[in-house]
Amino acid sequence: MEDIDHLIGSSFNETQLLCGAGDGSSSPSSSSASSSSRSESSSHSISRSSIGSAETSSSNGSIGDQEQIFDNEENSEDGKNADNEDNEEGRNENNNQVEDHNDNEGDGEVNQQNADNGDNGHDRQEDDEGPEERAEDARQPESHPLLRAMLDDPDFVENVRTEVNVSKLDLLYMVLGSAQQNNYTNKAFNDAVTLINNIFSSPVLPTSRYLLDKVIMNHDKTKFYFYCSSCSSGFGQLDYMHIKEKQCDRCNTVSKISDLRAAHFFCLYDIPSQLEALFNRVEVREALLTPSEAVRKCEPGFYSDIYDGSVFVDFEARIATEHVDEDHHIISSHFCTDGSPLFTSSKCSIWPISLAINELPPVMRMRNLLLPGLWFGTQKPPMDLFLEPFVNHMQEISVGFQINVNNSVWQMKLFNLGCCVDSGARGPVQGIKTHSGYNSCAWCYIHGVYLEGAVKFPLGDIVPPKRTHEGMIRLQLELDNRHAENLDDISDEESGGENADGDRGVNAVSPLINMPNFNMVDGFFVDSMHLLHLGITKYFLTKWTGDCNEDYYILLSADVINKRISSMRPPVELRRLARELDEKPRWKAREFENWLLFYCAVVLKGILPNKYIDIWLLLAQAVHILSSTKISHDHLNIADALIKKFLIETQEAYGEVSMVYNLHILYHLPEHVARWGPLGTSSAYCFENFNGVLKRVIKSQQGIPNQVVRAMSWDQAKNILRPHVSDKARSYVASLSKSKDKGIRVGSLSVLVGKSEVFSPDENERWLCENSGQNVDGDSCEVFKRLIQDKCVYATDNHKRKTNNSVALLKDNRVVLIHKIVYDRSSDAVFLIVSDVHLMIIMNGAEVVNLHPSEHLLRKITFIEEEKKFLSCDQLKVVCFRSTFQHGDYVSPIPNIYNVF
Repeated sequence: MEDIDHLIGSSFNETQLLCGAGDGSSSPSSSSASSSSRSESSSHSISRSSIGSAETSSSNGSIGDQEQIFDNEENSEDGKNADNEDNEEGRNENNNQVEDHNDNEGDGEVNQQNADNGDNGHDRQEDDEGPEERAEDARQPESHPLLRAMLDDPDFVENVRTEVNVSKLDLLYMVLGSAQQNNYTNKAFNDAVTLINNIFSSPVLPTSRYLLDKVIMNHDKTKFYFYCSSCSSGFGQLDYMHIKEKQCDRCNTVSKISDLRAAHFFCLYDIPSQLEALFNRVEVREALLTPSEAVRKCEPGFYSDIYDGSVFVDFEARIATEHVDEDHHIISSHFCTDGSPLFTSSKCSIWPISLAINELPPVMRMRNLLLPGLWFGTQKPPMDLFLEPFVNHMQEISVGFQINVNNSVWQMKLFNLGCCVDSGARGPVQGIKTHSGYNSCAWCYIHGVYLEGAVKFPLGDIVPPKRTHEGMIRLQLELDNRHAENLDDISDEESGGENADGDRGVNAVSPLINMPNFNMVDGFFVDSMHLLHLGITKYFLTKWTGDCNEDYYILLSADVINKRISSMRPPVELRRLARELDEKPRWKAREFENWLLFYCAVVLKGILPNKYIDIWLLLAQAVHILSSTKISHDHLNIADALIKKFLIETQEAYGEVSMVYNLHILYHLPEHVARWGPLGTSSAYCFENFNGVLKRVIKSQQGIPNQVVRAMSWDQAKNILRPHVSDKARSYVASLSKSKDKGIRVGSLSVLVGKSEVFSPDENERWLCENSGQNVDGDSCEVFKRLIQDKCVYATDNHKRKTNNSVALLKDNRVVLIHKIVYDRSSDAVFLIVSDVHLMIIMNGAEVVNLHPSEHLLRKITFIEEEKKFLSCDQLKVVCFRSTFQHGDYVSPIPNIYNVF
């Protein structure tokens, strides 16, 4: 209970509270709560939890997450940011007080005037009305009749004396849950606390902002790093409470320090305290693996998660020998940093450093990110300045730290193994040239050529040599020595033969060379979101809609394309409905992913020449394989061959000038899967979603660190309180979530969703029930329209819906159309009435000859059997995307179920 005593205090241990008696007026202390709550604490702090963890978070998500998709099939954009908060509240409240005072004065003048006039004016008005008008007024119904009746009820106007069956802990927990779920401003949160205090004869919760912050927020976990406002030279960590200003040694500019509104700084947040809050959640703690457990979980010869990649396997082997005698919980992570604009009306952006724990299951890993650092401003951060304190922090916690988990002390070590950034940030982070440079590849020494005003990377006869960790370290140290000695580039002979092109693209010393167990080459992700979806897919779609003189120009048939797009009904797993080409500038990354895998080939059939569609299918099939839940070595080789053929045919069809940087990086995509596992388990989507979470809690450009810390502190406090509050309080907070468990759970893997109907089988269906061998009692059955099985949604087809989850791939590789979902209450089992779907493959060639037909991305329906069959739901494998047009009816299986954002 130490956390509770720290958070609440011993006076919060009451289990029942009684409402006060008397005249109902507030006590003096209650009145002071209202006034003192306007004071704002200026101290900054950090919580011990990541932002926005769900009340009932689990590795699989909740049933309600899937149900919500049906209820809200069109994904809305992020809401607009609310009005300014924190640092502007004091000024606004003072203004409001003046305005209230003026309003009261005005009201007084009007009231005095009315009093002077007496009732004469009213009497004159009545006299002016005729009998008909007065009779009409008498017939008008009185407004709010129920409310007026309640005013006449003594029980309604007397003081409430009902017993309160919640504790003070419950009250604080519930208001924290409401604040977090509804994204309260700090003022709204304090107003809610004041409201609760005014209900009682004396305050039951802290009576001011200052006291609330003392209870909820930690004040020693945020570190502030200042830098020059002119040249961005770092000043390091400074005590802004006692240092007014600082002069830069480099440019002599004097920068403000103590005034945080004018100072230039970024924040570093404590990782161990966030891990403590995360692992004190039971579902997270139970799902956490050790590196050795994760590796033993792997199936030899297959890639299913980060654990199967060579980076993690090598890490586990190292710690097994280097830390064999230590009693530590050793875990690993990968991080991301990427900018996101805060407001449409300003240039201000945030650049968080987000951290994911590798030893958690994929979905839980994506939903529970940590926040080690935050940069904010109108310009991109200098990566050496921003990352150096983060690397130093990682060095400290790799040596060891301790946290309190479930009333026991955990000795821990955390090592960061990976970095997931886009091409624009990867250069500065890695210490090499950006994507516009000649030697800008992070994984090999290819040298670009200058074509038509830009550096391009056409295919050559010689495969460029790969970069190595040792080579990168050596080149960066040599560069650092030359900078120190102010020398020119060293020659090839001086560098041992590896420096034929100068520094081989190395132009800076990356702070990451000092990060323990981090590989300066293999540690960098080939991120599918930025490379494939926002990169290559957007590039080709822009090309096809650009030059009208090219044979691949498609906008002459724009109306046909838009009509086909609008007619598609994707499964809910695709997360976003298709938007027409006119909306392309506003497409999200997921929409480009869906275009790449599912839309492009079928929508552009007969519009884009077949040779271009055939080339595109090579890429789509390769990405489909690399995004699968389970990838064998043979499949990895097939994907590698498909990508190489795609690159060769792309260069032939579009010319060398089209071989941009991203197309070269595509060459390294299979290598990434071998290092980090399937694309679905290691991408930037979860980090981009986390950026959105951060943006929603920021209401103003002023006091951004304090706003983020406060939101994190609410979440931390709620998680600390949760094990100690009543079931009633937990149920209330759970009910606030948009995601609610509405389904009927059948066994451990099946959930029936929606309203049921009585099963009224026709003659054929009754025969199936009697002869299925499943002992189905048709009289005790109900029919549902939706089923969640193994975290995947299946549904009967309903043409009124904008989604379609009625086509499924089975574990025996058959494809079926679902007609009915039947629940037998007598046996507590779920069955499906289906028809077999017969298909033909679209792609042919040596590269896909070893693929099973069920592993093909795109197949065409030849016919659907009229005969219906009975099927147990445990035979379902994954839902399929069905697209129906006049030129054909097509089916594509969903590659994975990790598309949760």
